[in-house]
Amino acid sequence: MASVPVLVKSDFDLNRFKISYIGELSLGPVKLYGSLATKNMWEKGLDITPYNFGFRLSKW
Repeated sequence: MASVPVLVKSDFDLNRFKISYIGELSLGPVKLYGSLATKNMWEKGLDITPYNFGFRLSKW
């Protein structure tokens, strides 16, 4: 017999809203971007602040 999966309906203690600083720098066809959140990602537990960065290539 197959077991029935258990569905978990929870917010996993994540904050409901996120505010971030966002920056972008254009260098010809290359754009550099990044963002940094102002607060921790979880209400309790781990202390992780979300961030990301990267580059885009464009002809315009």
